[in-house]
Amino acid sequence: MQINRGVKIDHTGGVLIREHSLISEGATIYSHTHGTDPHSIPKGIPKTIGPKVWIGAHALIMENCSSIGEGSVVAAASVVTKSIDPHVVVAGNPARVIRRLGND
Repeated sequence: MQINRGVKIDHTGGVLIREHSLISEGATIYSHTHGTDPHSIPKGIPKTIGPKVWIGAHALIMENCSSIGEGSVVAAASVVTKSIDPHVVVAGNPARVIRRLGND
C-alpha cells in the first residue's frame, strides 16, 4: 500500500485499505456524514478500498461510497459519490464508469 503526501483520510466510520493500493497526492476520503445542524452527531459509514486500487491525485471519495472494488482506478480530481464495481475506471464529477478493465 502507498499513501502519498497530502492525503486526508477521515476514519470516523472506519476505512479499510487493502493490499497493493495506491492513494495519490492530495486525495481525500470521507467516512462520515451529519445533519444540517452544526451540533448534530456525526454518523460513521464504514468504507473498504479493495486490493490493487489506484486513487488519483486530488480525488474526493465521499461518504456515500462504501467500497471501491478490486483493481479499479479513480481518475485524478474525480468526485466519487457511490460505490465502485471491481475492475473499472471512473472519472468526473460525479464520477462515472468510463472503461471496464481486464482482471489482471
